[in-house]
This record gives sequence, structure tokens and C-alpha cells, in this order.
Amino acid sequence: MKAKDFTTVKELITTNIKKPNHFAVENIMFYAMDEDNEIITNKKGEQVMYQIKEGIRFKPLEYLCEDMNIEIMEEVKYGKEI
Repeated sequence: MKAKDFTTVKELITTNIKKPNHFAVENIMFYAMDEDNEIITNKKGEQVMYQIKEGIRFKPLEYLCEDMNIEIMEEVKYGKEI
């Protein structure tokens, strides 16, 4: 069995399969707001999304996951609405 076969964190923790002991960010997206705190949208009314350019090191994000633990996390089920 693989960790992704389990449906709950409790099931993962109570088995012999390795459990996560720290986390990292894979991808982070941002949206921009104007001076009136309105989200910036394109001509279709869809919010415009941003990400940090490849190769840029933004030090404050390196500490984002520092205090995260398995008890506050929920596994993402791809292909299913959360």
C-alpha cells in the first residue's frame, strides 16, 4: 500500500507507512488588488493570477511552512472537488 491509498490522516498515522514530518511549498499563486481593494480582472472578468518568476528567491516564503504539522493538513485528492 502507498500513502495515497489512505483516506484519512489518522489511517496514515496508525500504519507502518512513513508519515510526513515536514512540508514544503510546490507552487504558490497570487492575485493583485487595486487601491480600492478590488481584485484585478481581465476583460472577461476573470481574476489575473501571478507567480514569482522562475529563479527568483523570495526569502520570506522560505519560512511559510516552518510551523506546519500533519494535524493541520489535509491531503489533496486530484480529480475530486474539495
